[in-house]
Amino acid sequence: MNTRTGIDHRLLAAGAYLGLITLGLIPGLLLLLEPENRLIKFHSIQSLFLVAINVLISTFFCIFSFILSYISYIGSIISCLLTIPLTIWGFGLLALGIFLAIKAYNEEYYKLPIIGDQAERIAFR
Repeated sequence: MNTRTGIDHRLLAAGAYLGLITLGLIPGLLLLLEPENRLIKFHSIQSLFLVAINVLISTFFCIFSFILSYISYIGSIISCLLTIPLTIWGFGLLALGIFLAIKAYNEEYYKLPIIGDQAERIAFR
């Protein structure tokens, strides 16, 4: 099924998860271009929630690391060690984004805990 843009709706739904790389720009555009398509709308909103969570967690780690780096020598070491969980978080988010894009392309409404319910509530009202 094609959309108003002429692109297959499955590609647009999967492309919504590119928002994890572009900080929400793509899913935001998709919501503006295809507001009636429920598949695209659901996955775009879920992607925007993931982007918001990513920004919050990454900002927390960066600020905490910055503060620790000024405390002392030990603080600098701990600050450097904080890059390990932040890197794991980034790769995990990338893997999750790929998984969700595959689910979206297969026209599945895969809901993540908590944010999936919120995305569903917003998309289907």
